Amino acid sequence: MEHPERGRLIELCKNISAGDALQEAQGILIRCGAVSYCVDALLRKHQAAQTILGKLTLSNKGLVTALIDELIAPVCKLFETLGYTPNLTLLPRAY
Repeated sequence: MEHPERGRLIELCKNISAGDALQEAQGILIRCGAVSYCVDALLRKHQAAQTILGKLTLSNKGLVTALIDELIAPVCKLFETLGYTPNLTLLPRAY
């Protein structure tokens, strides 16, 4: 099903640097659930990667772990900015 603000979002994206276009587009993405969907998907993928990594015998897991943690860091920062502490089992150990 198409979101009612989809057309407006497409128009905003054509000139995202103009005026308040970015802020309005971000609001649409939050209202339609796109941001929540992406955050949930990233957390699930992070958890799956951690599980897989935990089962592997690698000589230097630290490099892979650091890469995985770096990829999820923006999500952690978003939660921190919002003052929210999610289930820590889904987040990198460094946070």
